[in-house]
Amino acid sequence: MTRGADRELVGIVGVEPESTRGARDRNAEYRRAKQGVKAATLALFLELCYAAAAMTDPSCNACAKTWPRADHFIADLGISKVYLHDDQFFAGWTVVVFQRHATELFHLAPTERMQLMEDVTLVAKALAQAYGATKINYELLGNQLPHIHWHLIPRQANDPAPLEPVWRVPHTAVLRASLELRSEIQRIQKAIETAR
Repeated sequence: MTRGADRELVGIVGVEPESTRGARDRNAEYRRAKQGVKAATLALFLELCYAAAAMTDPSCNACAKTWPRADHFIADLGISKVYLHDDQFFAGWTVVVFQRHATELFHLAPTERMQLMEDVTLVAKALAQAYGATKINYELLGNQLPHIHWHLIPRQANDPAPLEPVWRVPHTAVLRASLELRSEIQRIQKAIETAR
């Protein structure tokens, strides 16, 4: 059947022949795929631009690797690193530090932001299991250290002030001795592996 005959048939019968419909569907599919590749290429390009824009800031303690302390390192999750916080008054208090320098979530490429949230979620789940937390507090402030980092604090049933944020609870900092520190780190490492 010719194209002209196909068109006539559509006009008379009201149904497009399979041969014409299939070609049109394949062409439309090809155009959509081509647009998808262009969009994905652009997204990758933008992501690389974001990442290259600010890898480190020499005035930043996180970039200079003077905070958090190296001996508090728990895990490298790729886009972030996990550390035990110095103060363990709230047992299991952990920080998830974004690998490159950025100060706001909107400075991250969408895929970076999604992966960072996956990292935060993984660590929170691990802490909840390891410490039997009744609630995990999530803190992303950056006022004192303008580098994206999340404080994840397991809150437990015996919490001295369950309705207050940790910053408002007066307490003396609990610093772990070397052996205790290593034990807490291993506990969280094991919990992260289990939570994966």
